[in-house]
Amino acid sequence: MPPRDDGYVYANGRIRALEETFIGSRMWQMMLSAHDLDELVRLLSDTWYGDFLADSEHRVGDAVLSALEATERELVDLAEDEQLVSGLLHRRDVRNARYLWKSELIREESSEPPVERPGLLAVSILREAVSDPDAREGLPAHFRIALESLLAIAAPGVREIEKVMDSLAAEVERMELPRFGTALDAYVRTRIELSNFRTAARCRISGMARAEVEKMLQAGGAHSAEEIGEACSAGTLADLLSETDGASGAARALREVLEGASFLPYERESERLLLELLEDASTYRVFGPEPLGAMILRRELEGRHLSLLAAGKAAGMDQERIMQRIPRG
Repeated sequence: MPPRDDGYVYANGRIRALEETFIGSRMWQMMLSAHDLDELVRLLSDTWYGDFLADSEHRVGDAVLSALEATERELVDLAEDEQLVSGLLHRRDVRNARYLWKSELIREESSEPPVERPGLLAVSILREAVSDPDAREGLPAHFRIALESLLAIAAPGVREIEKVMDSLAAEVERMELPRFGTALDAYVRTRIELSNFRTAARCRISGMARAEVEKMLQAGGAHSAEEIGEACSAGTLADLLSETDGASGAARALREVLEGASFLPYERESERLLLELLEDASTYRVFGPEPLGAMILRRELEGRHLSLLAAGKAAGMDQERIMQRIPRG
């Protein structure tokens, strides 16, 4: 049952104000049409990101990180439920655990693996947990179980590690976010669904057997691993995905992928659908924790798209090529 809404009256009023800080479609179109990175930065300076750009000497990547940190501070200040905070910030801890545990277990990295700023778990704890049972006991249960399953493998390879970490990432979202409302539940289920079909398409292209495909898929999407495995084997993945609510664009892009096209349009259509779900959750749900959670997820997605856009402009990519990846404008 979703949490009570009555503790979120002030929080949701604040969220209504923060809605105005998201970049609108007209500005996105102008930024996509920018001649180069300098023009993009000038346009972005006229948005909510302007102060963050000034503080970061106009480095878009640094400004995006600072903006997300500011939004997360709002989350911590406004959230009435600690599980909402942990459900969102633990997602970043999963990503850091993936980087660190892969490096520690395979030991092929010649340098320190890149990590993001911590969510709720210190980077040092995640690293020490691989060799220190006491540090391992300090991990949340689902993190500890995932690590112990990796340590039980004599010599885990990249595929084994990625499978366990994919399961952990899905479990964190599946266990901690849906309880806050139907829109966040739809977001999590759709995210898992789209990820599963991307995985299955890669397996189909590489000629992997159905049984192996099904082992790589995560529970929680609209279709079961068995259904997706059967469609993968039969060559009907795009048809099956088209049955998922709102996924017609992603299904068309997936069909093109299976005919030899790039995965980029599929990624774009997937994120377009997820963005629509988050906009619904943050804009049309009036009270409760759901708009707060959706706001954080929207800010993450906006920051990701800004970083992709800045990288594309810095590399001299034209607008058409950039728009193959970014569902904006």
